[in-house]
Amino acid sequence: MNEEKTFSDILFKSTLAVKLISLVKPIVSSHLEQCLADKSLNYDELGNEHEKMLKKAIAIYANLGTVVSDLEKVVVFLKLDKEKVSQTYPDLSLEEYYNYHLENYVIRINSLPDILAQLGNTICNWGIPKKKCYGTTIPDSTKVTNEDIKNKMQLLLSKISSIRTIRNEKIHTGDAEIGYFDKSLCWDTLPTLGIPLSPLLEEYSKGKKVEAIDLICDEVVEVINIVAEILNIYDSYL
Repeated sequence: MNEEKTFSDILFKSTLAVKLISLVKPIVSSHLEQCLADKSLNYDELGNEHEKMLKKAIAIYANLGTVVSDLEKVVVFLKLDKEKVSQTYPDLSLEEYYNYHLENYVIRINSLPDILAQLGNTICNWGIPKKKCYGTTIPDSTKVTNEDIKNKMQLLLSKISSIRTIRNEKIHTGDAEIGYFDKSLCWDTLPTLGIPLSPLLEEYSKGKKVEAIDLICDEVVEVINIVAEILNIYDSYL
């Protein structure tokens, strides 16, 4: 991953981001001022249909940005060295700590297709009922006529298919084995059994952890690049 670019930088490179913010900024400012001046007004009900659509779209886009920001935070937590983790979270084992944040990663990255589906349904006016509007429904939906959107969404789903499987296992069973850090944690748990790590094993463990984090970052970058490509297609509907 290019350290000069955050996940959010990659998301915000889409043309949709600039255009949507430019269009909605004066509308939001005006409607908020009206609501402050007259407390009886409902912010969501102000404006014509196009303005309401833009306000809804920016709210969904903000949700997308939050998820990507959360993914950045996951990497920050995973990068903490084990000594810092043990000092800061003495009641958690290393395995519990890393699994908590890895589960958060799985949930966050799997939410991206569904948020994109909601955003597309709003901007492109597909008319898909909210309860049936998910990332997985877009490729086969007769209401989505743009083949580029369908193909990109299918590509996105394919890229995160293994991660989606982990997410579904977590939901249905309450537990899932997330193996990114297995090769690192198998050695880090030895001291809890009274077996000290040699300097060589210590370095090996740290190296495997770096490899695991790099793998996660590469996964996220690849996924967000596809997200940005889908957003660029949505841009033409504004």
